[in-house]
Amino acid sequence: MVLDGKTFEVLETIEKEGFLRLNPAGDNRHMVVADGNSYTMLDMGAWTQEHGDHDHYYTTVPTLTSLSFAAEGTGHVIVDHGKSAMFADKTGTFDIYNPADLTGEDQRTVSTLEATQKTHTPAQETRQVLRPPTLS
Repeated sequence: MVLDGKTFEVLETIEKEGFLRLNPAGDNRHMVVADGNSYTMLDMGAWTQEHGDHDHYYTTVPTLTSLSFAAEGTGHVIVDHGKSAMFADKTGTFDIYNPADLTGEDQRTVSTLEATQKTHTPAQETRQVLRPPTLS
């Protein structure tokens, strides 16, 4: 269920099977839904765009998008310094993306890195991987 942040009214009910975890995607619009086998982007339906000395606010119906990334044993999603990393526990890989690209033409562009260990520990180490100038 997606709730209105002020009234707690149910805006949308979205069905998805499995044990699900939600993490911020890093763009203040999407959440990452981890289901054990993939990460799928959930458009929360509200966003802001800066426009000079003021902001513009937009809304749409919340939607589970078709933007999905396979990940064996979905683990943590970490957002840091303008990049986001999705960690796959079973393979020890990180898929790294730019959150600003989630609604653009390059939305499926990710960089993949492999951890030295296949445990939860490397997920914490992504904070180092995401620090500039390591990635640009």
